[in-house]
Amino acid sequence: MSEVAKMLFTIAAPAAALISFVAYDRFVKRFAEELPEIWRLKNCPLGFLWRPVEGGSWKGHQARQTFLAEVSFGVPKWMRAHPGVVKALRFYHVTYWSFLILSLLILLLIMSRSLR
Repeated sequence: MSEVAKMLFTIAAPAAALISFVAYDRFVKRFAEELPEIWRLKNCPLGFLWRPVEGGSWKGHQARQTFLAEVSFGVPKWMRAHPGVVKALRFYHVTYWSFLILSLLILLLIMSRSLR
């Protein structure tokens, strides 16, 4: 693999991670705006950077971890009736999996280099 391709992979993974964080924040913000009662029932999960106007709390950080586990691999049934929220979640899925795949490719690249 050429040096340019290696450099592009090395730049692409952190960029994909940043885009994934922003996509998750947009998703949680939209979720909080469109489904505020369910957002409160889920203990007000926060984004990585986004915080509601009234401020976040430690409970919101813990809720984020639980919520991430719930939405990272699919669309929950209760969310399917809200196309705007589902669209934001699917965009987050694309960015999340892009980051994971790019990271795996970089890891394989590093490992192949160390085997030489």
